[in-house]
Amino acid sequence: GSGSNATQIQFLQSIQPLVVSERTSSLVVDALDFAMQETHIMEASRGRSLHTLKTLLLQGIGMAVEYDENHPDFPMTGEHMDKFARRWLLHSLMWSFVSGASWDVRKKFG
Repeated sequence: GSGSNATQIQFLQSIQPLVVSERTSSLVVDALDFAMQETHIMEASRGRSLHTLKTLLLQGIGMAVEYDENHPDFPMTGEHMDKFARRWLLHSLMWSFVSGASWDVRKKFG
């Protein structure tokens, strides 16, 4: 419904500055560039990494929508949504870009 659309928009607005930046780069671009320069267990590819990121972000949006549907009196808005969405983005970046790298690489990435 319209509530889920609003939740999706709020989630995306919370992470937009980290994904698309006014400067020449963004957190996502910088993270992907870093990850592609590191050693991975399997061959890493930008396309596969971005596909995994998209999948995880869609999962995060789904979790926010589900939360709002289950808590109609206390939906996730404002600072609560910002914190959830940004933390989910960081979690998603870690799993999408360096899950196949060594623990030391993951620590540097984080």
